[in-house]
Amino acid sequence: DWFSNSKTSRPTEKKSATVVTDRIKQNSMELLVDALGAAPLFFAQLLASVILILFLLIFGPGLFEAFVKEMPTPEQQKKAKRLVTMTQKQLSKYIITVSVINLGLGLTTASALHFIGLEDALLWGVIVGLLNFIPYAGSVIGLVILSLAGVVQYGVTLAVLFPVGAYLVLNLLESQFITPTVMGKHMLINPLVIMVWLLICGWIWGLVGVLLSVPILVCIKLVLSELNIWKNWLRIIEAA
Repeated sequence: DWFSNSKTSRPTEKKSATVVTDRIKQNSMELLVDALGAAPLFFAQLLASVILILFLLIFGPGLFEAFVKEMPTPEQQKKAKRLVTMTQKQLSKYIITVSVINLGLGLTTASALHFIGLEDALLWGVIVGLLNFIPYAGSVIGLVILSLAGVVQYGVTLAVLFPVGAYLVLNLLESQFITPTVMGKHMLINPLVIMVWLLICGWIWGLVGVLLSVPILVCIKLVLSELNIWKNWLRIIEAA
């Protein structure tokens, strides 16, 4: 009786696992359709941001020169120019450094996923690298995407944990050791402040605001530090 019951239970277990896998695949397709439906709005926001950046690059310097000329003293004019130059250099350094770190994370993740045997490893590496521009939330989204990719390929088995675990280890190394070491202490910002600012920018500007939130916050931090004003707010931003 026990042997016959075990034989009949195995097909039932396989059938239930297949149903779960099919359901997850169906949910993944629904998420993909929803993402494609939201794509026009995202590209409209992206186009508006690109146009705004072009206008700033073309007409911004002239507007800034006119603004500086209206300052009452030559000392204030020099200070304003020095502040803008310093902010541009530091912000450019920050963006380039973060881009290189995210590129390295994407390549190492793609290599690890290819070694594990996950299909489209390069695609997942690119997605992971792009998502890493979104602090904290990007890592969570990356884990969810790799979990779905693992379930689609391997089914509901322990093999799903291999791609997720590889990405989690690499992401922890990047966020806890590499980025703090490379960026230095003067560029680090309190994680809670980043999350609150992330929500505010996302609420105002959508996904484009989420991508631009940290560079804007870094710019504000540099200005406060250079002007030596609002020291209480600066300490809150820098609080460990």
